[in-house]
Amino acid sequence: MIVAFAFVAFGTMQSCKTTKVVEETETEEVVLTETTSERYLGEVKIDGSCGVVIHVIQGDVLRYFSPTNLEEKYAKEGMKIRFTSVSSGKKLPGECSIYEIIEVSEVSAVR
Repeated sequence: MIVAFAFVAFGTMQSCKTTKVVEETETEEVVLTETTSERYLGEVKIDGSCGVVIHVIQGDVLRYFSPTNLEEKYAKEGMKIRFTSVSSGKKLPGECSIYEIIEVSEVSAVR
């Protein structure tokens, strides 16, 4: 009788563990698809083969972005802009692969 009870209790505990693992996996998937936005100050550049890009200095690191939705009024060589971005996690192909593809919002010109 005790052995049967222990077997049933052990089986129930195992099924709870399996359910918990599935829940953790689902939670991890949500975290992986979650996007974060960041606020930047950058300079617009017109690259002959890569199009309109933005250079941002963060500390001592130069970051390179390729915005998918920058309005024409901000797409001027040398214009300094402040913007919020969400990364696509992808880069442009070929020789433009240094540019991370982003979507911008809350864009404003800086004087």
